[in-house]
Amino acid sequence: MLVAALVLALVAFVALVNFVISGADWSLYIVFAAAGLGLVCFILDWAHKHRSDKARAAQHPEQDSLREALREN
Repeated sequence: MLVAALVLALVAFVALVNFVISGADWSLYIVFAAAGLGLVCFILDWAHKHRSDKARAAQHPEQDSLREALREN
């Protein structure tokens, strides 16, 4: 997902440059569509990683004391 977000950011950048150079309205539509889809992919990737971290922490509760000790430092 993160790679897709980066590719969509590149597409949005290229479309923005095309819009600035040519002034074509369709380029602006591509900019907003690619940027929006990139944000959605980025949020989905973050949510997936965050959920897996919570699941891993639930499976290993003995590491909670170690995690708390490391946070205090």
